[in-house]
Amino acid sequence: MGGHQARELQVVTLGFKLDPVYIPAKRSDVFRTLLYEPEIYVKIHPLCTGVSNIVRSQDKDGRRIVDFDIQERLVLLGFYETSNSTFHVTTKALEENVATQLTAKPLRGMVKINQGFDFSDAKKGNEDGTMLGDHAEYTAPRILARFVLREAVAAHTAITQNIRQHFMEVSQQAMDDI
Repeated sequence: MGGHQARELQVVTLGFKLDPVYIPAKRSDVFRTLLYEPEIYVKIHPLCTGVSNIVRSQDKDGRRIVDFDIQERLVLLGFYETSNSTFHVTTKALEENVATQLTAKPLRGMVKINQGFDFSDAKKGNEDGTMLGDHAEYTAPRILARFVLREAVAAHTAITQNIRQHFMEVSQQAMDDI
């Protein structure tokens, strides 16, 4: 194998950090939903087709943990869509109402995901809300890592916008119920 091919098979870690997005909801509500209600991924994640086997627990330090399986449709090379891929996800509260960490190893462990959300209080006019940050690192062979990173940035940009839209709908529903 030539030097270029060997270089492409080296395992690397690539990452991104999106600009925070304003969410029109209290920080505790956004945190709880994203940590403790993994069913929301079907609504907010553009590639998620299902969530199953949800187990909620705590670690030895009392931090909340949610384990679940996620089903995603995989899009390879930007146009070839495979059938659903299922992989295990662990989401942990790093600090209550402040930060979460999601870890997973899709593609039979060829890719390692370490993703997190950061939550902070925000105001928009008279409205209390949340600034939601999204960041991730992907560890994989270089050739795969570049592709995964490109797809992940697009997916996570959509995810943060879908989270915002979800809470706008929840807020509107609450106003309609008054």
